[in-house]
Amino acid sequence: MISTVLVLVVSLAACRATTSHVYPPDPTLTNYSDERAPLYFGLMQSFGGDFDGSGSIAGVHVALDLINRDASLLPGYRLHYTFMDSQCDRSIALDGFFRMITGEPTVIALIGSGCSPATEPTAEVSHYYNITQLSCISSSPELENRLRFRNYFQLHPSEISYALGLYGILRYYKWRHVAIIVQRENLFTTVTEELKVMLRNDNISFTERAFDSSVGIAGLKGDIFDPDARIFLIVAYAIHAQQLLCESFHRGIVPPRYIWITFAWYGDEWWLEEPGGDTSYSCSVDEREEVISMSLSLLTSVFISHLGNISTDTGIVRTNTGAEPESMSACMVMCRH
Repeated sequence: MISTVLVLVVSLAACRATTSHVYPPDPTLTNYSDERAPLYFGLMQSFGGDFDGSGSIAGVHVALDLINRDASLLPGYRLHYTFMDSQCDRSIALDGFFRMITGEPTVIALIGSGCSPATEPTAEVSHYYNITQLSCISSSPELENRLRFRNYFQLHPSEISYALGLYGILRYYKWRHVAIIVQRENLFTTVTEELKVMLRNDNISFTERAFDSSVGIAGLKGDIFDPDARIFLIVAYAIHAQQLLCESFHRGIVPPRYIWITFAWYGDEWWLEEPGGDTSYSCSVDEREEVISMSLSLLTSVFISHLGNISTDTGIVRTNTGAEPESMSACMVMCRH
């Protein structure tokens, strides 16, 4: 039963994971005046760094409220969480993991760590401590390795599926040359390696510019854009994509002569947010909108809300959740599979 309950929590978190609003932890949401013993899981999400998954906190709060209102789900227990911000950083996530499992209160499972680069190191060691780990956001193909990540499970499909989608877009529009700009993280490099095999097999030419997360696009030292390319593919986190849009505007790389392909999971109107990180790569909202105006965005999956009142393993259906956003109800259907 505890595994089903945790999947419900993660499913609801996934519905809000890519929103940019900060929902700080609020323990009062589960502060029920009853005699049930508290049961804690660790919640590790990214509120900063390369990825902001803070919106998942709202989904977690809804899930906890639903679970704790139904005493039959965890008889004798009341579910709580203890929180840690991974900042989408390997070292911070690993340090936070050990603090959680060695400190108080005792955690029986972990949801996180907020993004793939932070999840990989924690998921690699969690089984040594008999900790089940689930993620609503992480999607690195590396995490599919069951020998390395034995107690790890996720709801989001692997990022590797983007490779076929990106290849399909290039073939559909008969584009024979593409410039790839990739962030050196397993999450992204596994996608581009798979894509490059497909491109070579189809005689589609490409160039690749790669940069490290620690230095950002400044690490390319001005050699950012292939001068012979008209189609540019960004395989990186949104914070770097925003900077690339600004730099391309300043260099006159704008539509309709140039087209950008990005990830749709960046969030709604992600280009409206001010670019973080290196302030030397900045521009106005109008300038970013000009660059992005004729772009293409790719999404591997969507939450479907037309499935009706299908009951989950917990007996929760859309009509009795009390959760206003329709997408949350759709997420809860996932608990059944």
